[in-house]
Amino acid sequence: MYFDFCVGEGRLPAPSIAVDTIFYICGDTSYCTPRKPVTPGKTYFVYTILGSGLIRYDELEFTVSRGDYVFMRPTENFSYQCEQDVWHFWWFEFPGPPPSSLGEGDVVYNIPANDFVLALFEQSLANSKTGRWDIASSLFISAATLLNQAYLSKDSSKYAKTVRLAEQYIRENLRTATVAELCTYLQMNDRTVRNLFYRTREVSPKQFICNIRLDTARQMLENTMLPIEDIAQQLGFSSQFHLSRSFKERFGLPPLRYRKFFQHN
Repeated sequence: MYFDFCVGEGRLPAPSIAVDTIFYICGDTSYCTPRKPVTPGKTYFVYTILGSGLIRYDELEFTVSRGDYVFMRPTENFSYQCEQDVWHFWWFEFPGPPPSSLGEGDVVYNIPANDFVLALFEQSLANSKTGRWDIASSLFISAATLLNQAYLSKDSSKYAKTVRLAEQYIRENLRTATVAELCTYLQMNDRTVRNLFYRTREVSPKQFICNIRLDTARQMLENTMLPIEDIAQQLGFSSQFHLSRSFKERFGLPPLRYRKFFQHN
């Protein structure tokens, strides 16, 4: 068992993420924290470099193995332990949520760290021990940014393929498509599908489905004379009013005015 750490006290916050606690832990089978006190609003970041650990909080449970990292936002019942023979990991804490540019909270990502990322972690700890928490925070942000960029690069083609499959399914089932049915089709849970669309399209799956319906409604307004009520029914809107309100929010005009504008231009 080996610990190296630094916990800050009474310092001024850094401009961005204000790291205030850093641990480097080489745990063995005896390593276990059955109940860690939770600071409201705080984010806990863990990156595993060897072995595996089991983390539980709220109603979530993660097994993190080599190359796994996760930003955690627990509110209660926070515990973790070595799951097998060893668990070597870096641990950072900072107040507030993680920036969305670094990844979603409570989601396990996997990117094997290179020597440069590990060196940034080490230098972050070294600077914290001299009271330079501003530098420690900046080094952590740099390391987390590199991990996130590597993850995005690794999975960009997979993301694109999955989104194409999702879009095809929605267009083929435009009247009845729901987020639950989309999750079943993609064989993904709701959280994974939500993260996928926020990461690739910056909208929720529900809004993505709605946008495809609205884009189709626009095409139907431009190329047919179907009544608005019929268009709403064919595209799965609950009512003509629902379509009109959503259409105006997206395109700036209600459907009838849009059709007239299009026909006279």
